[in-house]
Amino acid sequence: MRTKYINAFLLIVALAVVPYLGYGQTIATDSIKNQHTEVTSNPLAGTVKKTKRIVPKEIKYPHLYWGFTGNYGIMDLTPEKAGFDYSTKGSMGGGLYFELRVTKWLGIETGGNYWVMKGDITQSADYATSIEGLVDSEGDEYNSLISAVKVSKSWSTSLIEIPFALKFQLPVGNWTFYLKPGASYNMVTGATYNQDGIFSRSGYYSENNITFENLPSHGFYEAKHQKSSGSAFTNFINPFVGFGIIFPAASGNLFMEAKYYPGSLSMAKSGNGTLFEGPENLGVIDRKYQFESVTEESGKITLSGLSFSMGFRF
Repeated sequence: MRTKYINAFLLIVALAVVPYLGYGQTIATDSIKNQHTEVTSNPLAGTVKKTKRIVPKEIKYPHLYWGFTGNYGIMDLTPEKAGFDYSTKGSMGGGLYFELRVTKWLGIETGGNYWVMKGDITQSADYATSIEGLVDSEGDEYNSLISAVKVSKSWSTSLIEIPFALKFQLPVGNWTFYLKPGASYNMVTGATYNQDGIFSRSGYYSENNITFENLPSHGFYEAKHQKSSGSAFTNFINPFVGFGIIFPAASGNLFMEAKYYPGSLSMAKSGNGTLFEGPENLGVIDRKYQFESVTEESGKITLSGLSFSMGFRF
């Protein structure tokens, strides 16, 4: 009889405990992109709980990623020759990028970014030069003496940057840190400038020891105020090294990146060797005449600085 009661008590305990043995166990899972849903039940409380958490996708390599980015740059123009101060304003842009992830650690990246840049150039020292051994229309030899003061220039440039980079990556949990050295080819799509200054040109005839300073009809002028406009820059290549972080989002990945540009190949158009030489054959300067841009005679002009990017990757 005693054994019967004991067995009955054990049976009641077992029937009461068994429903609770499933608490905390996953009943069903659903993996969509990188979002994982766990469904758990608690019979004691009479509830069903759904928990969503972000987990990494299982990726097979090679794998192609793509995305879009917004960019802000703090860039500087540096001329090879002294005499003019270059300043740039904040640069902005955006574009698309594509990454072929070859392995878990290495990728190859390219794409296209559209940039808009603006800046000013001001004269920091009076400009003066001479061209010797010239011959005028009457066959007389002379030296051309050229000077310029208060020259200033505003410029704006739009370009398409096409980068090529190796991307070395280090996954840490759900985050990925990366380093990417590379170079970009920059196609100038628009480059304009407006230049203003006061120019003088005189002619020294050594045979007669005479200097002509203000004979506009013969191409010699003094303190001539002149404005010019035109195209400022040409295509160039710019190396860089970048560092960034990729972290998960609901439908893909967000990333933040910084790139350092140590200095580009020259982006200046080449001139004729002398600034503000004036019209050929001692022609008369009128309002339609366009003096050379100061960037054309500044030697090599390099673009350097930092850019910061934020974007979304799919």
